[in-house]
Amino acid sequence: MTKMARQTKIVLIIGSFILLLLAISYYRNVRNDQLTENAVYTVGKVSKIFRVSGGVRTSTSYKIEYKYYYKGDWIENSGPLEATVGEVRNGKPIIGAYYSVKYDPNDLSLSKILITNRPITRDVAFKSYTKIYGNIESINPTYPGAVRVNVTYRFKDENYKVETILSKDSLPCGTLEECKESGRIKLFVSNNFPYFTDLFYKSSNRQHLE
Repeated sequence: MTKMARQTKIVLIIGSFILLLLAISYYRNVRNDQLTENAVYTVGKVSKIFRVSGGVRTSTSYKIEYKYYYKGDWIENSGPLEATVGEVRNGKPIIGAYYSVKYDPNDLSLSKILITNRPITRDVAFKSYTKIYGNIESINPTYPGAVRVNVTYRFKDENYKVETILSKDSLPCGTLEECKESGRIKLFVSNNFPYFTDLFYKSSNRQHLE
């Protein structure tokens, strides 16, 4: 191979690499613009932080796996641990904690979790709330002195559901028999994060949540 041919090959390789980077950057910008235009906000939960295969051992080689709530289901996705274009990384993500997520309802694979200084706590969720009544889908005794209640409710034209474990002596709808008969239960819903209700936090298996 002549010197000219080698130089031409090098130029082609470098040019192809630059074009690839430009294409990736363009694609990311298009996706970010799409998300900005169609963004809807919901609640998400950090599932784990994992190392990207083949990455060097720095924070940029790690990703956040999370899931977000959408119409009664949890949609899984992941994002970079460090802030990039369109990402919010103002704090250290806590596994098992809840944060805001913005997503595109037309493309559920397009979402970003917003890692703020603090996760969504009870105080944050209930800065403002609304009292409503939900429908009891099932209510049954579980371990001694406790009752498991599955509730569906509608808020701001969206359907939600919550499972809670309560003391049988402190049911918002009365006794176990009265709750079964009425089929309704009072609950307080966060105006900003409707997934969160007082029944969610009162559940005996969530007493550790602040």
